[in-house]
Amino acid sequence: MNYICIKGYPELSITHLKRLTDCFGIIQHSKYGIPDKKTGYTTDDNARALLVTLRYWNIIKEEELLELARIYLGFIWYVLREDGWLHNFVSYEKVFLDDIGSEDSFGRTFLACAYAYNTAPTDMALCAREILDRMKVHMGEIKSPRAISFLLAGYTFYGEKKDIVFNLAEKMIKLYRDNARDDWKWIEPYLAYDNGIIPIGLLSSYLILKDKVFLDIGLEALNFLADYSFKNGIFVPPGNEKWELNTNGEGRPMFDQQPLESASFIEACRMAFHITKDDRYIKWAMNAFDWFFGKNIIGEDVYDANTKACRDGINRYGLNLNAGAESILSYLLAYLSIYEMLTEETLHILQGVER
Repeated sequence: MNYICIKGYPELSITHLKRLTDCFGIIQHSKYGIPDKKTGYTTDDNARALLVTLRYWNIIKEEELLELARIYLGFIWYVLREDGWLHNFVSYEKVFLDDIGSEDSFGRTFLACAYAYNTAPTDMALCAREILDRMKVHMGEIKSPRAISFLLAGYTFYGEKKDIVFNLAEKMIKLYRDNARDDWKWIEPYLAYDNGIIPIGLLSSYLILKDKVFLDIGLEALNFLADYSFKNGIFVPPGNEKWELNTNGEGRPMFDQQPLESASFIEACRMAFHITKDDRYIKWAMNAFDWFFGKNIIGEDVYDANTKACRDGINRYGLNLNAGAESILSYLLAYLSIYEMLTEETLHILQGVER
């Protein structure tokens, strides 16, 4: 199989992705680098995996990636309910562990299936379209700002349903206006998790609606997140120990930094660069990418070049040596975002495309 490589970094490898994947889907967690089958599967991770494999396939066109993507799309079809909602947690024995999954897993699935509909071969695109058609009846019910942001990003691929996008985007603007102030340009009174998806959602709204207010607020939010996240030139993403401490930089938790934060920040930078051509977003993205390679507060590699796995994060005792699905998928997404930003070889299949 061919691989891509960013100069100065390891070539992109899906070795650990395949290690965690069986014929049903991707295993949620690992014990160190070994798949922990007792933890089962999540829709969150399989949606991420579908997006990763298709984005990579759209660059190198390797059949192996499509076969993996079919596994992940098949998992999503399995968890899809007749009413358009989805389960999120599934045991290793393929038993549903919840009634309805989280709004965020709903949003991630919508984004991944919208990308599949827009870019995948016909058989996968048709399946993704049927999933999307069932899901879209619930657009007005979604309240989570991260789920809304995933939906907005998804609509850049699914088609310009401007009435739906406008209503979703207005919810984000209201949150911003309710919470932002001169020294706090954010949609909530604290920074929580997967923070980069917030500017991604706002920038996606701009790409579809062409209203500059979404661009201005999206860039404000991204610039604020960057100001918060860089300390002495090192990417220090908001820790997840206690979100309410992530206010004003006072008492912020420094630990439980997770790969997810780097990946979503980098993707937000990619979108901002694509729109503005301001190369500071490349610099920010590269700095955040180096977080995986020892440019972090403990000076250790989060990505393991030997096993091709990605550690689950940085805690107060050092590296979390487990290497689950979310972590490797976040690393792979970050790598693809950097590659696309630097080469622009795949911009024809990125946000803003009409089908």
